[in-house]
Amino acid sequence: MQKKLISGLVDIGAYNNTKNTSAAGVTTKSVKYGSSSGSATTNVTFTATEDLGGGMKAGAVMETDPTAGSSNMLANGASNGGLFNSQNYLFLTTNFGEFKAGLFNNAGLTPNTTSQPFGTGMAGGYGGNFQRLGGGGILNGGEGRRSIRTDNQIQYMTPSFSGFTASLGLHNGSSDAGSMNAASDDQQQIGLNYNNGPINASFTNDVVKGKSATAGSAAACIDNVTGVLTSVAACPAGTTTLIGFQTVGNGNRVTNNMFGANYTWGPVTGYYGYTSTKKSNDTINSVSQNIAIKYNIGAWSLAANFLRDNDKTVTDADRKLTGLGVDYTLSKRTAAYLRYEKWDNNTNAANNDGTAYQIGMRHSF
Repeated sequence: MQKKLISGLVDIGAYNNTKNTSAAGVTTKSVKYGSSSGSATTNVTFTATEDLGGGMKAGAVMETDPTAGSSNMLANGASNGGLFNSQNYLFLTTNFGEFKAGLFNNAGLTPNTTSQPFGTGMAGGYGGNFQRLGGGGILNGGEGRRSIRTDNQIQYMTPSFSGFTASLGLHNGSSDAGSMNAASDDQQQIGLNYNNGPINASFTNDVVKGKSATAGSAAACIDNVTGVLTSVAACPAGTTTLIGFQTVGNGNRVTNNMFGANYTWGPVTGYYGYTSTKKSNDTINSVSQNIAIKYNIGAWSLAANFLRDNDKTVTDADRKLTGLGVDYTLSKRTAAYLRYEKWDNNTNAANNDGTAYQIGMRHSF
C-alpha cells in the first residue's frame, strides 16, 4: 500500500535589516514588506511511502523552497535552479536502519536545531547575517558558512537504541570544478543523536576535503622551476601552459565539529551549543558557543539566544549575537511572530554590527 502526502509551510512578514561598516563609514538598510521565511523556511514537500512488508518501507521525498511573496518560485533566493531545489531523495527503511540517496538535509542541521529555538531563521545565528561557523562552514558540500544539504549524497542511519542513533553520510566530489565547492569536493558526515524524554543532544563531525589538481575545463600554468600549478588565463614568463587543467582544492580540508543539547522542564527549555571550524591551511579557525532559553505560557512562546564566536586566526575577528523572539499561536497551524537580532563584529570584520527584525505570520499545511 502506498501513501502520498503534500505538506508545507508559508512564512511571510515585514522585514527591516540595517548593517554598519565602521571602517568604510557605510550604513546599508533593507526594508521589505511581504518578505519570506523570518521564523521558518517556506516550503512545499511531496512525500510518497510504500509498505513493503516485513518492517520495510520505501519512498521518495521531493521538496521545493520557493521565495514566498515574490514571482521567483524556482529557488529560494536564486534566479535559477530546478523546481525541487531543496530535498529530493529516495529512502529505504528496514529493521537494520534507514538508507537515503540523493539531496537531503545534512547531519549538521540537527545540532543547530538542538542548540537553540530559532532553527535556521532569524535570531538563531546559523545563517543570515551572522553565520556562526565563521566563514568556514559547509554549504551544499563546499566552503560556505553553514551546513545545510549536499548534492549526490548517500547516508545510513541506525535504528534507535534507547534514544541513541548514529549516521554516516558520504559525498564523492568530481574532479573538474573549482576549489572548495559543491561539485569538486569529498564530504563525510558522522552524526550521533540522543532523544529520550526531556533530553535531546546531537553531535556532528562534518569534513570537506578539496580535490588535488586534476583534469578540468580551464587552462592553467605550471611553474617551470617550482612545479606549482596555477589557474590563470594568461600564463606569465617561466611557466608552461597546460590546456585542460586547473587547481580544484589543493587538498585543503575544512572540519566542523558541532554539538547541541537542550533540556525541558515544564514550560521552560534550556539550550547549549558549541561549534569548532578549522581549515587545514589555517585561514579559518574559530570556536562558537551559545546559550538559549524558551518559555511557553498559554498561547505565547518567548525565546532568547546569546552567541559568541571566537576567531583564532591572526585576524582575530571575534563576534557576538543576541537574538529574541515572540510567538503567538492562533491555531494548530497558524502563528504570528516577532523576531529581533543584533550582531556585533569587532573592527577586523566586515559588516561590523547591525540589527534586524521581522514581524510576520506562518501557516503550515
